[in-house]
Amino acid sequence: MSSSPLVTGGCFALKSKINGKYLRYSPEKEKILEVSGEDVLSPYTRFCAEPSKEHDGHIHIRCCYNNKYWVAREVDQQWCLMGDANEPQEDLSDPSCTVLRHEPSSVHVDDVKGDNGMYLSARKVEHGLNYLQFSANDIADPTVRNIIHTNSDGTIRIYSSHYGKFWRRSPNWIWGDSDDTTGRDRDTVFRAHLFEGGKCALQNLGNNNYCKRLTTEGKTSCLNAAVPTITREAQLELHETVLSRRIYDVEYHLKDVKTHGLKPRTYYNKTIANNTSRPHKNTLTISYSVTTERRWDSNVSWKLGVTTTITAGVPEIADASVEISSEFSGETQSQTEQQSNEEEIEGICEIPFSYTQEDILTTGEKVAMTMHDGIYRGVNSYGFETQITE
Repeated sequence: MSSSPLVTGGCFALKSKINGKYLRYSPEKEKILEVSGEDVLSPYTRFCAEPSKEHDGHIHIRCCYNNKYWVAREVDQQWCLMGDANEPQEDLSDPSCTVLRHEPSSVHVDDVKGDNGMYLSARKVEHGLNYLQFSANDIADPTVRNIIHTNSDGTIRIYSSHYGKFWRRSPNWIWGDSDDTTGRDRDTVFRAHLFEGGKCALQNLGNNNYCKRLTTEGKTSCLNAAVPTITREAQLELHETVLSRRIYDVEYHLKDVKTHGLKPRTYYNKTIANNTSRPHKNTLTISYSVTTERRWDSNVSWKLGVTTTITAGVPEIADASVEISSEFSGETQSQTEQQSNEEEIEGICEIPFSYTQEDILTTGEKVAMTMHDGIYRGVNSYGFETQITE
């Protein structure tokens, strides 16, 4: 199999050189991983890597659909790779070990900001040619908007909305002047490499160089496929031309829920002492607060800093901050002590979900689409218990 370079914290896909299909998590086949995927952007064909905590240069890989880890299992006397391990297993001698070697991936954007703080804009800089220049300071500028077309192999072609044409390398300048819709012209095809902090590098497949902000030959801060390595000027920021985003019609896939991190916690203890020779009635009040974490996230759609509102039910119903008071009232015997411990169990649940995403673009256009790449993560407390000891 082949893959693009692994990006820490990002997601990736693996494509077979034999049949051209992608490694896919198959919930309909007992969660086996098989090379049958057609869509590189499906949550079933997307995976995420986490560095091993005990083995340098090694990783654990989890499925983006259900957040479960790859592990080898014996099925019908054959070993298969499956996506069903709840926790990473570092012990190399354990049959359920999830430690692997590592591989990486690509990206998607709507507009680009350069290292000079300016957005990449459609500009006829010289001889009426369709240059792309880092010269706009407003994300709502209509010349900065691009539409990304993803190829089946994960590479991309970028369409300039202002020019109405695709990006093309000529000779090394990137112009928005191509009418090719087939993707056969390698000068119009790019590979995007995603980094932490919302940055990426765009590699043109025509010359395999990275695109950077370049000033030369009378052109200032224009995009050019100029360098074989990712220099400072080749590190681009990704932004979506979206004013607001709304998430609704959330449907949780409860059959694929993952629970982990279950642990008892003692929040508070207090002792009542009766140093007299007679019984006394005492009231012991223990108060504490529990914070419940809720996080809705996506594994495939692009996380480019858009303010998002979400309307959804919560699998574990709880307010964001809950005050809980547990009161003990009773008699303590003479010359004794009683101790009260308030305990709870805290756990984490992760549930994949589908949803509708509605974007309001900088053009005022409203775009709605159905997505299947959601992951809900909740930290909840339950099983509260008061223990009294003498």
